[in-house]
Amino acid sequence: RTLVISKSGVTRLVGKLEDDGLMERVTFPHDRRATYARLTDKGCAALEVSQKLFSRVLAETFSSNLSSTDIANLRAALGKLLDAHGWARPDKCLESLRAQRSVSR
Repeated sequence: RTLVISKSGVTRLVGKLEDDGLMERVTFPHDRRATYARLTDKGCAALEVSQKLFSRVLAETFSSNLSSTDIANLRAALGKLLDAHGWARPDKCLESLRAQRSVSR
């Protein structure tokens, strides 16, 4: 739902990321009905690089043209939209990813 693509689209996307060594499929012993996708170390490194690039481009495009109050208001408004639709906020996604990686090591 968050990706706004079909379940089969997610399967194809994960397959491509898996082929590139960025993700792996994992079945947990306590719930063998489902398969989960987990970022590999290479995937985590790629995510961190892309996050830095995305942050830089976002800063150049938006932050340089908005006041700190404008940014705070925009962040609050977009956060409300994410919450209203049950979508995870980006900072929560990164926190979750880091927590998962530290547990799995």
